[in-house]
Amino acid sequence: MAKGRASRGLPEGERERILAYLRLGYWRMLGELDRQLHESGLTARQFLLLRMLGEGNPVNARDVGVRLGVTPANVSGLVDRLERKRYLKRARVDEDRRKVRLEITSEGRKALKRARLERDELVRGVLARLSLREQRALLRALEKMVVAPKGPAGQGLPEPVRP
Repeated sequence: MAKGRASRGLPEGERERILAYLRLGYWRMLGELDRQLHESGLTARQFLLLRMLGEGNPVNARDVGVRLGVTPANVSGLVDRLERKRYLKRARVDEDRRKVRLEITSEGRKALKRARLERDELVRGVLARLSLREQRALLRALEKMVVAPKGPAGQGLPEPVRP
């Protein structure tokens, strides 16, 4: 690519295609993850919530909403459904009894382990379409996009939950 062209970036049509492919890829992966996880009795978002809890750090409903990019009402529904399955429990914070911390249960850990196997199978299938070199290039490009400093408007991306 010529130096002048590299400094200007891609034409608008190609930038739009990148955005469309990223959006489409995300929604397809999420939908396929839902289908794969069906046997575990989890949705993709429930899986991601269990992943957050499985990391071992204290988590509250607000943290869940921010990291999953969902509304408080969505968080409440996710937590309620996982609590009914006995995959998580709510625990009051000793310092402030008004606050509730979410914790994964042993049943939740078992479900998370099964779901991870299903998720890994999905990801391997998607990545099998790419050569090892292409997989590494994709990883580097996505890391640059996500870890990049805040943009010109001063808006960075929130810390994602890695599926």
